[in-house]
Amino acid sequence: MSRNQSRKGGNKRVRPDEWKMDAREPGSLQNRAFDTFYKDNVVPACEWEAFLSCLQTGLPMAVRFNRNVPQVAAIDDFVSRHLSEEFESKRLPFFPDQRAVQFTVSRGELKRKADHKASKKIVAAMNEGGYLTRQESVSMLPPLALQVEPGMTVLDMCAAPGSKTSQMLESLLSGDPESGVVVANDVNASRLDVLHHQTGRAAGAHMHLIITNTDATRFPLLPLAERFDRVLCDVMCSGDGTLRKSLDMWPRWSTLQGANLHHSQIRVLLRGMASCKEGGIVVYSTCSLNPVEDEAVVSACLAQSKGTFALMDLSAVLPGLISSPGMTSWTLTTRDLRTTLHNYEEAKAHMAASTERRGFQYAPSMFANTELLARQHITRTCRVLPHAQDTGGFFVAALRCISPVPEDTRSSTAAEGPDKLAAAEAPIVPISEQLRASVQKSLALPDTFPFDHLVVRNEAARDQKIYLANAAAIALSQRLGSRVVHVGSKVFESVVKYSNDNLRFCADGVAELVPFLPTSFVVPVEPAVLLEMAEDTPMTYGTFAAKTGRTNEDLPPNFVLTTSWATVGSMYVVAEKSVKLGKIVAKVKTWHVTMCKLALNIPLVGEGDARTNDGDDGTLEGADGEEAAVETQQRQEATTETKEAA
Repeated sequence: MSRNQSRKGGNKRVRPDEWKMDAREPGSLQNRAFDTFYKDNVVPACEWEAFLSCLQTGLPMAVRFNRNVPQVAAIDDFVSRHLSEEFESKRLPFFPDQRAVQFTVSRGELKRKADHKASKKIVAAMNEGGYLTRQESVSMLPPLALQVEPGMTVLDMCAAPGSKTSQMLESLLSGDPESGVVVANDVNASRLDVLHHQTGRAAGAHMHLIITNTDATRFPLLPLAERFDRVLCDVMCSGDGTLRKSLDMWPRWSTLQGANLHHSQIRVLLRGMASCKEGGIVVYSTCSLNPVEDEAVVSACLAQSKGTFALMDLSAVLPGLISSPGMTSWTLTTRDLRTTLHNYEEAKAHMAASTERRGFQYAPSMFANTELLARQHITRTCRVLPHAQDTGGFFVAALRCISPVPEDTRSSTAAEGPDKLAAAEAPIVPISEQLRASVQKSLALPDTFPFDHLVVRNEAARDQKIYLANAAAIALSQRLGSRVVHVGSKVFESVVKYSNDNLRFCADGVAELVPFLPTSFVVPVEPAVLLEMAEDTPMTYGTFAAKTGRTNEDLPPNFVLTTSWATVGSMYVVAEKSVKLGKIVAKVKTWHVTMCKLALNIPLVGEGDARTNDGDDGTLEGADGEEAAVETQQRQEATTETKEAA
């Protein structure tokens, strides 16, 4: 039930047609400190009006299509053609095959404005089905700069909410299903459920995924031969590149927010560099335009790496991206906006003269060393200014590992402390022979099923959950130890508490199961049958047999329904025989309903729906809400850190 339907009486909230979630008054979206710091320091004075005007408008929505889906061309054509009837659109030239499109509608308008309800349902269903991902245009840049290829091991050090992680996972899916792993880490446990959901939409993605929960600055270092091919450091930042969608940030922005995070960002990037193998790539990115968080951090880490890393030119990797080269000179502005600091000597004098009891402590690495920056080729980094291509603000840099950072013996398996690898403490482990026998018997699975790919957290769990992962993910998860929170895709779950003898297929992992199931476990049905079963009314054995030709005796206890629509191909739904009810029960999701309606040319918006915000398709709203919640939490934490430091 949706948020609005759950209200007392089930009444649906009615909105006027012109209502917008992100309604804004440009005059209120101003900040003197922001203007003082950025104008003619980071943004040329001749571009300032265009820059500021762009920041005061809503952020256009962008989508990228999953290129692993065989029907990607048809999906792209359908979605782009439908949305282009309502909104202007343009292809993103830097995305491979130009399978990403930006539309002149903000996520708030698409979610809430009544006239766009059908389009919202299409985008939401395609997003939840893994056919596309609604993702900010500039957010697509770091995974592209990382150049992930099938079979690689990838570390995403600050992964939540997960859109970049899902993009990297899709880069692995065209290769050997037994190889290729993405380790998605985040320090905040409350973000991990969002991360898990966001990364599991594309079929097969979770087979390659490990989620860990640890401080990125202390992520365990693997031996040289086991280090990662690619490392993404999309670090915590002040986030002023998101001002187009984060309206609450305008009055809170201060000159110290970015500087306060500078040292933490350096520690994350240094740890990421130490986690990369020779020849690998580390990408550093922020949604901030502040050079103290951007060029200054990259320069400091390059200096400390002593020639083991070099900046890469991204012009060929991101064709068509309009960006500004990395800066070799900048200034800092004090909190009171009275003083401009050009170098550390001036900063020391300012700190000495300050009467504040706990004044902010500037560091040499925050200031531009023009000669050093030139030697490091800092101009190879990219800053995206919002008005250049009507996007958010962003910074990205790619570093090639020339020679690996030497092993730190303090992080060896024999060492003590938080960096220690602890294989014996791995919380998720392969199933035992006893559990394997229970799983096979309960679900009537054939001997050919890959039972050695099943892992579990606790074989005596109250509510059992069993996961399917590829061999590489299982092996690496055992090395990462107690930090691991999720491995693989949830495919089986218990029906009866504290019992492994009564299991069912899990809806979350149905796409991963299908390739390993006999044809007798997969029952083709017409889209109309799924729509009928979506009404939460179980279908009698006789009715099901009449519609599918499969009798009760022909069916295993748990099986999969499959239907298709030429635009997207096959869709899968878990089903089971309910002995107690004597009926067939199917778990049809909201996005399945939308797809079936599209396949049957049934209108998505019924009479009277066009003027209501009934929230009946919450997938888009839910994804945005989760992402917005994470972003808000990150900004609040950054603000708290700034206040504590100041």
